[in-house]
Amino acid sequence: MALPSSQSRGSSVSGLILTLKPQAPEALDGAGLLPASLAGLSPAEAARRPLAPGIELGECFTVQADPAAPDHRLTLRTGARRLARLGCAMDGGTLRVVGDAGDLLGQDLRGGEIVVEGGCGAYAGAGQRAGLIRVRGDAGDFLGGAADGYEGMRGGVLLVQGRAGARAGWRMRRGLIAVAGGCGDWCGAEMLAGTLVAPRCGARAGLGLRRGSLVLWECPPELPATFNDAGVAEFVWLARLDRWLAALEFRLPPLTQRARRLVGDQGAGGKGEILIVGG
Repeated sequence: MALPSSQSRGSSVSGLILTLKPQAPEALDGAGLLPASLAGLSPAEAARRPLAPGIELGECFTVQADPAAPDHRLTLRTGARRLARLGCAMDGGTLRVVGDAGDLLGQDLRGGEIVVEGGCGAYAGAGQRAGLIRVRGDAGDFLGGAADGYEGMRGGVLLVQGRAGARAGWRMRRGLIAVAGGCGDWCGAEMLAGTLVAPRCGARAGLGLRRGSLVLWECPPELPATFNDAGVAEFVWLARLDRWLAALEFRLPPLTQRARRLVGDQGAGGKGEILIVGG
């Protein structure tokens, strides 16, 4: 349930900090906790906003002003992963999560930036259209992947500094996913387009890959037989990607232009590729 929007009351209004109370329900839908929904409100006004039918925001959160932040920035102190769908359909502003996030982080994200200082659950970035998601810790399965009622990631950027679970990029359509700690099995399975970057991944990477690029530093332990080795070549766009990620202060091993190219999945049209950096 999305919280009603409010009109800005001037540039002097600060951002807000919401701290989850210990007595809050074990599982909460955080889809309505958006910067735009609470912009311009005082802590007392925000606390009276509905969070769910029959539940006010102040019943689950301690609300305080954040004088150092503008009113388009919302900070959530979550502790454990009890808040699902944080940043759902967000179209601007900054959502900062101090702690962990639940499943479906940034679902259908349309703009703005989400920063999670901890980890997140499954299906982060499902249906993401634009904007930036940063996760400092680990991510669950289906990172940027399709979820019930939503296609895989359709645009934007999703950065995970830790490790991602299985099926990262599953049915991804567009955009960029980068995972500094590597991915589990089935990485890039059934990808339709887009780019997924990770130092390493598990078995069966790229199975059913139609288009798009998997960029790895280590060859997966088990590759589908339907990939053809096209040899080593130079890819100028990899060097550009390296500089762009560095500008975002995202830590990865250096990306060189030279890479071994594996073309496939031939069983799904054969127009995708797995690039092994360094050849």
